[in-house]
Amino acid sequence: MEKKSGNVLEQIKGLFKKDRFEKELQDALAQSKAHPEDLRLKIRLGELYFRKRDVPNGVAIFKEVADTYIKEEFFLKAVAIYKNIIRMAPGSVEFNERLAEIYQQMGMTKDSINQYLIVINYYQNHNNKEKVLELARKMVAVDPKDIENRMRLAEIHYNQGLQAEALAEYERIGNELKEQGGKQLGLLIDVLENIFFRRPKDMNLLREICILSLKNREPQAAMKKIEKYRLQEEGDFKKIYDKAKEMVDREQQKKEGHPPL
Repeated sequence: MEKKSGNVLEQIKGLFKKDRFEKELQDALAQSKAHPEDLRLKIRLGELYFRKRDVPNGVAIFKEVADTYIKEEFFLKAVAIYKNIIRMAPGSVEFNERLAEIYQQMGMTKDSINQYLIVINYYQNHNNKEKVLELARKMVAVDPKDIENRMRLAEIHYNQGLQAEALAEYERIGNELKEQGGKQLGLLIDVLENIFFRRPKDMNLLREICILSLKNREPQAAMKKIEKYRLQEEGDFKKIYDKAKEMVDREQQKKEGHPPL
């Protein structure tokens, strides 16, 4: 009997709490309508909608607040509102995209790129190729010097059948890295290998990759490439192969504790 009585009391409390919450929501609605310029009241209203699990209305109110903040150039406040929307309505990637745009306006390059990566990943998982390509281009525009993101864009081009665009982007990246004088040698080799994958008959490019591999202290990589195409006895490739083999032998002698010959 006591247990049943307890259940009744809990139900009464629940109804009282629900009625009280509904009254609070209606009061917030009335105050917001009476003072439409008061953003604090709108934020309170949005919070109440979210507490009620009325996500569409909560998102709509918060979006209105964020739009106002952006017009008034209160970007940090808009960022806070968008983050709340994303937290309360998971999957609302349109607001990740808005965050990316705001961060770009604020000069917060890394934050902007991180948001674009989130949205790109979302649309890749949902097989929306057009949106992926659009966002990848926007991301690259945030920081055109970011080689990794430009390589991502090149791969997206390639995966979507835009092979000429992919190759052109890799070639631009390769030329820029060469102009740096070998400061990012490993990355340059990676880019040239991507180009060679798309131009597999370009033996001059293969030779360049092998030479750069020697400079990058990767003689085994050069040897494997030359062996793959059976070029061990062919002109410049023989010289590169012999040099690579010499470097490998010398390194092995060091490991075994023998002085180099």
